[in-house]
Order: sequence, then C-alpha cells, then structure tokens
Amino acid sequence: MADDVDVGNKADAQFSERLIIAQRSIPRARMIDYGLPARDADFLQSLSVDSEKEWWDAAEDLGERHLFDADRQAASGNHAMAVLEREYASAAFNIGQLAINSDNETKRRLYGRATACLEENAGRPGCDYRRINVPLGTEGSLFGWHFRVPDAFGHVIMFGGLNGWGASFIRLARALGRQRIATVLAEAPGQGETRLISGLHLSRETIGHASRLIEFIADDGKPVGLVGFSFGGLIAAHVAAAVPTIAALCTNGSPVAIEALNHPVERELFGAAFGGEGDALLERVKDFNFDSDTEIIRCPVLSLEGGADPLVAAGTWRGFVGDGHPAADPRFWEDGLHTLYNHSAERDALIASWMSDCFRRKMEY
Repeated sequence: MADDVDVGNKADAQFSERLIIAQRSIPRARMIDYGLPARDADFLQSLSVDSEKEWWDAAEDLGERHLFDADRQAASGNHAMAVLEREYASAAFNIGQLAINSDNETKRRLYGRATACLEENAGRPGCDYRRINVPLGTEGSLFGWHFRVPDAFGHVIMFGGLNGWGASFIRLARALGRQRIATVLAEAPGQGETRLISGLHLSRETIGHASRLIEFIADDGKPVGLVGFSFGGLIAAHVAAAVPTIAALCTNGSPVAIEALNHPVERELFGAAFGGEGDALLERVKDFNFDSDTEIIRCPVLSLEGGADPLVAAGTWRGFVGDGHPAADPRFWEDGLHTLYNHSAERDALIASWMSDCFRRKMEY
C-alpha cells in the first residue's frame, strides 16, 4: 500500500511540474501573440493540479470548441467568422504542442491538426495564405505558409524558434502585408513539419536549404528580407551572411551562441531540433554558433531585445554585426519579455515599417 501511495505522489509531482513549466514558458502574452483569444489564454494560465488535465489536453479541448463554432458559423453562412474560428482552433492546437519538447505522437497530432485548420481556410475565397511545400529531393520538403499580397514590392521570409514556428506569426505576416510585403512563415530544418514529416534536422549543412525558399518567392527580382524570432534569429543571420542579395535582416530576442545545455528542457528542445543527445548534440549546437569575424552581414540589421527577457541578455545583438556596422539599428524595451510577446502589436508594426523603408531605399539605389 505504501508503494502505491509513493507512486501516486510521484505521478502527481510530475504532473504538477509539467504544468508549472508550461505556464512559465508559455505565458499569457505569448499565447495571445500566437493568435489565441485572451479568454482562452486566461483559462490555460488558470489550470491547476486539481484540474487533472494535461496542458495539451486542455488546449486540444479549446481547439475542438473553436472547430465546433467554425462549423456552426459556416452553416449559418458566416464564412468570415468560420475562418476566424479555425484560426483560433489552430492557435489552440499549436499552443498545446508547445508544452511537449520531444517529437511524440501527441505533438505530431496536435501540430498536424493546427496545420489542417489553416489548410481548410486556405481553400476559401479571400483567404490571404496558402500552404507551401518546397521539394528537397530525397531529403523531403520544406514547409511553410505563403502570405500573398497583390502588387507586392518585396518579400520577407520569417523563421521562428525552437518550438514556436510557422503560423504562430500570422499577425506579423499581416502587418507586413499592410506594407505591401509578401511573407513566407517558414518551417526551417528542425522546425514544424519540415522536421515532423520530412525528418530534417537543423545543422550547418541543412540551413543551406533556406536558399530554396528565396528562390521560391523571389523570382521577380524584388527585395528579400529575413526576420528571425528567438533561435530563428540565429538561423536568419546565417542565411543573411551567406546570401549577399538579402536586403534586410531583423533579429528579435535572438542568441548568437550556445555554449552549454544545462537544463533537461534545453536538452530536449535542442535534441529535437538538431537530432542526437549528449556530447554529440552539444557539438552540433555549438557548430551552429555565429561568428561575426568569419560571417559578414552586409545588409541593414534591426535588432529587438527586451529587458525582462530571461533567455537573451541585453546587448547580445552585437555578436551578429561586430563593431562598426554602418546600418545596425538596435531597439530595446525595458519591460520586454522574450521576443517582446508583451509588445507584439507595436513590434510587428515596427518590423513591417522598417522593412518597407529598407526595401524602398534598396529599390531607389
């Protein structure tokens, strides 16, 4: 009997720890930034051990509710509301999978459902996005979302981080669209279905595939900019240094180098993105560090950082551009959380306006 009690207590402690980690790493501001309604974010943040509900199960329930509402709206002829409800459902499924670091079946199912919601929208008249699949031969495909803009005068490729990918950044894509900039919300190697379906992990070798995205969207000779949030800023910086035609780069809450993986959550996240474990994993991650002495970024660089970011220290941006970059533009929010979740509307408007200015100067030149 005592053994049964000990097992039960251990299970309760593990459940409690999972919930605490999820609520800390996925704060209310992040969920709203990723497109979840505030009431749903409040609900997930209010979960307690007494609820006996895993984070991902509670998020999936919210997604199911929004899909029910989408069907109801569609049946009534309110197709715009149906599209919105599917986007809410997608956000809920996506936020559910954020709490799962390793690629298990629950994570794959939830991310697949998040994608399916938007794919259903993409077939509707007036929808501003479509799913893209860029073949890589025997290595599978790169996936993402393409936000098309009539008469666009430039393009942006946006990279998310270790577990916030692709359609998490619909609002940024639409902010760019208001500036007549078309956007690809990319799922790079190590991210999204590029990893979950193609099995393509991140490395110095596979990051070169990002050039295929540039070819995919920029066959019209118009300027191309890159945006990277969190670890995605490191991905974008490598691409910007390797492709001299890139017109502008924005990093947001981005590390320049990783020297250790001290926490189990870190090891799980990086292991899923890069593949491998132990010393071999750390070496693969360190090999991805940025060196501004050998990798030169020549385009203008907008760097965003927050003073309340527990993951990236203020001033880290300097590691991307070295000393004396003529077009470095750092911006700092004293109370900014990681990737400025809590200033998302202002952040997105700034990025879109700044990219537009860079593109116009590029075209005038």
